Amino acid sequence: MHGLDKQKDRPLEFNGESDEQKLMRSRKTLHISTNHDLGRVLKEWIHRHRSGHVPLSCETIRRQARHYHNELKIGGSCEYSTGCFQKFKEKNGIKVLRIFDDKASALHKAAEEFIEEFSKITADGKLTPDQIFNADEPSLF
Repeated sequence: MHGLDKQKDRPLEFNGESDEQKLMRSRKTLHISTNHDLGRVLKEWIHRHRSGHVPLSCETIRRQARHYHNELKIGGSCEYSTGCFQKFKEKNGIKVLRIFDDKASALHKAAEEFIEEFSKITADGKLTPDQIFNADEPSLF
């Protein structure tokens, strides 16, 4: 009982310091990573690359984590296994979607072609973009 009384304010402090408030609902422990700096730096790196629309795979992020581990001179070894990475993603609300360069460039080319086609259709029909509420393969609505 004595130990619990000393820690009664800990959940409130932990919750207040969390970046992802919505993730706190599913947390079962108050464990804080011993490599807090690594987590913070890696999370910033991921957000910076995502905002630049750079595709990131799980392996790329794990490789960067190993790089930061060495750069920050963190003691001990860490494999940065899939399970470790999975927990990091869940804790920080990170979703990794694999995007391959061929697919991304094909989508970009298709989007450019659609813009040209859309401009032609709206000009021929004397329409403004405000008059179109849906566009799909067969037609405009």
